[in-house]
Amino acid sequence: MAGKENPDFVIDAFVIRVGVLALAAFLLFSVLVIRLWQMQVIRSSEYEYKDRKQSARRIRIPAMRGEIFGRDGTAIVRNRPSFNVLFHPGEMVTERSRDQAKYIMDKADQVAAVLGRYNPLTLENVRRHLNYQPGLPLTAFKDLSDEERGRLDELFPPIRGLEVTAEPMREYPFGSLAAQLIGYVGNEDPADADDRREYFYYLPSLEGRSGLEYQYNDKLSGKAGSEFVMVNSNGFVHEQLEEPTPPENGYDLRLTLDIDGQIAAERALRGNLGAIVVLSAESGAVRVMASSPTFPPGDFVPSISRMRYRELAEDPGNPFLNRAVQGSYMPGSTIKPLTALAGLENGIPETKTYDCEGITPHGYGGGIHCTGIHRELDMRHAIMKSCNVYFVELGVEVGIDALSRMFASAGIGSKTGIEIAERAGYLPKDGSKWNENETAYVSIGQGKVEVTPLQAAVFYAAIANGGTMYKPYLIDHIYDHDRISGARLSVFDAVPLKTGKLAASAKSLDVVREGMYMVVHDSAGSGRRGNIKSAELYAKTGTANVGTGRNATKNTWFNGFVKHPRTGELLSFAAVIEHGESGGSTTAPIVAEMFTEWFSRD
Repeated sequence: MAGKENPDFVIDAFVIRVGVLALAAFLLFSVLVIRLWQMQVIRSSEYEYKDRKQSARRIRIPAMRGEIFGRDGTAIVRNRPSFNVLFHPGEMVTERSRDQAKYIMDKADQVAAVLGRYNPLTLENVRRHLNYQPGLPLTAFKDLSDEERGRLDELFPPIRGLEVTAEPMREYPFGSLAAQLIGYVGNEDPADADDRREYFYYLPSLEGRSGLEYQYNDKLSGKAGSEFVMVNSNGFVHEQLEEPTPPENGYDLRLTLDIDGQIAAERALRGNLGAIVVLSAESGAVRVMASSPTFPPGDFVPSISRMRYRELAEDPGNPFLNRAVQGSYMPGSTIKPLTALAGLENGIPETKTYDCEGITPHGYGGGIHCTGIHRELDMRHAIMKSCNVYFVELGVEVGIDALSRMFASAGIGSKTGIEIAERAGYLPKDGSKWNENETAYVSIGQGKVEVTPLQAAVFYAAIANGGTMYKPYLIDHIYDHDRISGARLSVFDAVPLKTGKLAASAKSLDVVREGMYMVVHDSAGSGRRGNIKSAELYAKTGTANVGTGRNATKNTWFNGFVKHPRTGELLSFAAVIEHGESGGSTTAPIVAEMFTEWFSRD
């Protein structure tokens, strides 16, 4: 019939289409099977390696920081165990607790109630820890006392995932002793660490922020160790991939510091703004370096609050300032022994006299006044009475060039080279605007001349020992520890270093020393209040005027040398007190108090 389709043709076309679709489906399925076979069988080891690599974590383990000792081996800074409460998040997951952070907070509240403390954790920082460091334990409570540990041991039922561990914490057996010298520490910022990229989890070390802790940070820090671990999909450690690398503890420092002397100096300085330095005049070893006011470095352990740090930083006494090396002061009359040496070395005999009528015409505003009317004085008696007129006339006669040469040989204007940050003082020099009035002031330690207490102690050591200038030093030995026996091994032993000679003969030094003896031991000596029974002090007083008008103050000095009554060691010293009355009335008694206590403590 015309116009009708052949039924056999329709069936054949349908069968063909079904067959084509079935073939296409078969081919597609075959491709998928082959691809899965390749991925799961042929390349399975490659994917497994990549997966393991993405799940491997290297964790940094900080080393124990080295300790710091006095010259007799007594610890000034040591490490003690701090017992902390940790939560291991991987062990603190329960079926009933959908919110793990809240579960941990509940357990922290429970522990806080047992300890009698407040809970330092917040929901926010717990969640942050779970998001970014789930494989690491979360520290909840630090530095448990023995009593608190006992309470925690009785906790029942025990909390799954809770652990009490010990970590080293910096401890200061003598409190604030030598705080500016030793310095303080804080946790390093991982973002600033050179090896930060080597680790997935970076547990920071303590780092020095000031003083010797800062200057010797590389020695004290040691070498960090590491662990290489596998974590699961939640970030929790479940396998050690290699043997852990243990950390190498830091070196110990043994200082030249005499602890008895340091204690006596800080006690004598208490309540004042000032500093005392005592050196071995035979080597340059620092026996005392005290600065007041001071601060307790223990406030920085384990960390200091912002409020407490601000309180210290804004203290008008500036307790962070080490006045012994960073305080640069006009030396006042303590410069006069150098002025005397400049005169002697430039042809002025010690027997020459100058007439003191209480004022000299040199200087601005009508001249420079003296401490009294002394009449005719020779050099020894001028040193004894600290006569301004005598030394102004002497200084003007020899001139600024001679004075500058003598001062430079004494180290004024140059850093001493000690191991901590210091200032260089100021050396006066002739120039286009220089005149005799400037020379007059410099001759008596006023005007354009400045020294640090450390510099003063260095050149007074040279006056004491016959003219040898030594580099002052604080580090006597540096020790490592044998990894097996634990025995202490010295890796550095200090050797005294001569840096030059004071530009003065032995005869000239004898004259100056005789005058310095009279300062303390003559009834008319300006430093007679510095006299002590246990030893003979040789010294020079000094008073430097600072500022003018209502802002005028005085920095008062007492510098010299003494032999230790028991050991026989020759010690030089320099002491300055800000806002004092005079060197003889303010500073000399403080130095006498220090030596009296120190020598009796020995």
